[in-house]
Amino acid sequence: MKDEDLMKPRFRANVAALIRVGDKYLRCERSHPQGVWQTVQGGVESHDKDVRAALLRELSEELGVAPDLVTVVAQSRCWRRYYFPAEVLRAHPERTNIGQEQMWFLVELPTLGSVDLARSEGEFSKVELVELEVLLAHFVSWKLPIVKDFCYEMGLLSPFPG
Repeated sequence: MKDEDLMKPRFRANVAALIRVGDKYLRCERSHPQGVWQTVQGGVESHDKDVRAALLRELSEELGVAPDLVTVVAQSRCWRRYYFPAEVLRAHPERTNIGQEQMWFLVELPTLGSVDLARSEGEFSKVELVELEVLLAHFVSWKLPIVKDFCYEMGLLSPFPG
């Protein structure tokens, strides 16, 4: 590796989903650590045909959702980056990336019953439907700006309150 390569920030390519069921949004409680709520997200793997394929794979792995139940409403126009906080990097010294670069999707599922955690890989212990404001109020703070930015892009939030 060249010295200049060491100076370049490294971001892991990742997909993320804002999942709507009716007029509510799905939030997922992590199995470890419990009490941390988020949406589905995961890395784009070399065997994924494209970002949409990565999204469908992640929904299946993390929620046990069959791909034919997923309606992709919209894909973000741009990638969004976030940096891991120092405490996360210290806790995982094996990481080679300093953050993630995410392609966001707005997806719909027909019902909450579309989720089958028993068929998932166990990343989440619980899911529930909530108002968008509740989802955002309990989101991990260092990821929140990009989630809100995607919501602005989708017209789900107004950047000018009031």
